[in-house]
Amino acid sequence: MRSTSLLALLALPLQLVVAQNPTSKGAPLSLDEAISTAQRNNPAFQQVKNNLRNSDAQIRAAYGALLPSASGSFSTSYTQGGTQYVQGVPISGSSDSYNSRYALGLQYNVNAGLAYAPKAAKAQRAASQ
Repeated sequence: MRSTSLLALLALPLQLVVAQNPTSKGAPLSLDEAISTAQRNNPAFQQVKNNLRNSDAQIRAAYGALLPSASGSFSTSYTQGGTQYVQGVPISGSSDSYNSRYALGLQYNVNAGLAYAPKAAKAQRAASQ
């Protein structure tokens, strides 16, 4: 009885080895394909790539902060003339009127923080690399 159970225990790993499928070999990978696959599947590499993309955006934002800001507005209004009554008392009529307003504005602010922000963003990107 004991020898039968020992034989069964020894045969079990053999059955597992036989039951496994042999590894199929596909087409060999070139070095460029292997590197590309490794980069796509490496989370640490993807995180570094994402940090570099964020650093590039910070550089563009730093340069954008150096641009002047411009604003403009335009409005028109029309008031119809006529007699107005206030507590039953007529107030003399007025004539029709057209009003228009327009405004243009240009503003440019620079301080030391804004002037050195692009250099700091580039240094941060270099550190990320």
